[in-house]
Amino acid sequence: MTPHEVYPKSGAYILVISDLRVPGTAKRLLHELEAWRGHANVEAVDDDHVALIIRPGVAGRIAGQELLNKKGTA
Repeated sequence: MTPHEVYPKSGAYILVISDLRVPGTAKRLLHELEAWRGHANVEAVDDDHVALIIRPGVAGRIAGQELLNKKGTA
């Protein structure tokens, strides 16, 4: 398990579990990780699943901007 110092108890996290057996998942995960600009980590859950852990703060502002950008293109 990851030491608690890596993920402090303060604040909330967004946790996204991905199934790597689904075609295209790994590529999408890499895009998401890049989009969060250093405010997220990926950890293996088991051989087929990973967790994208998004940290609070700036990540929330990035997510809000991404949603606004998507609304403008939909």
